[in-house]
Amino acid sequence: MLEILASKQVDIYISLVISLIGAVFGIVLDRSTKGKGRAAPEGGGTHAVSVSMQQVVRVSVGSKSSADDQLMLFFVGVFLLIVGVAYLFFRQEVLVVGLLLVLFIFGAWAGSVANSLYSGFYDGWRWVVYLLVMLLFALAAVRVVGLAKTPMFAPSNFIYVQDIVNQWGILSLPRYFTVLDFRWLGFHLLGIILFFAASWRACLSMLNYAVLGTRLSKGAAHTELGGQIASAYGRPWRNSLFLLGFMVAANYLVSGQFFMWFEYEMPNQLEYFIQVVLHGRQAG
Repeated sequence: MLEILASKQVDIYISLVISLIGAVFGIVLDRSTKGKGRAAPEGGGTHAVSVSMQQVVRVSVGSKSSADDQLMLFFVGVFLLIVGVAYLFFRQEVLVVGLLLVLFIFGAWAGSVANSLYSGFYDGWRWVVYLLVMLLFALAAVRVVGLAKTPMFAPSNFIYVQDIVNQWGILSLPRYFTVLDFRWLGFHLLGIILFFAASWRACLSMLNYAVLGTRLSKGAAHTELGGQIASAYGRPWRNSLFLLGFMVAANYLVSGQFFMWFEYEMPNQLEYFIQVVLHGRQAG
């Protein structure tokens, strides 16, 4: 365990520095936009405002059309394809940039929320709990990226996949990977996609609270776009469950643990279950 931590000291230090830079940026931005937690309503005058999480969450939205949903699915498909190809060609760079971006946004949001809590702008224990939830997400992101770089179980040539595709292209992969290896790679890429999906959701959730909190501090109503974002990412507890599920799944997928269970343990467990159901425990 100590050897693993020692080998990742540089990554840990860089992650901490990026988070601290983001926190300082968030504090400065929060103070410059919200001041000391006073809002100026459109009717004139000033009064102190204390924003609870329920105030931010309860936002009305309009209905989406099926054409918008189809267009969104198309863009999601293209995005996932680009992510998969980019991951093979720039595996190390994609992981590092993705992690540092998430940590910077989390640091900026955490600094903003901490400053707002200190100044009394945000009200209630829910903000503190959600801040801790997002901190756990940031720590989980560091772990997932570490496992993606060095999986627990992986094909022998996986550590060279970036060099292989950069030198000889994607079509050269069958020369270095078996069918079983490609199945492992499919689960691994699914874990990477879940990691980026969780990061995207977390970043939009943090951005949603930061933007709506700033608008409320200035006495401004939300826009339709802001309302849509709030509807999708402004429900903190449901968002926390999504992030928990995505990050746990990503952890097992990128590390190869899920593949080992799915490929070698699950068939025996399923056969045992069927035998018990059909013939009882004595036969199983």
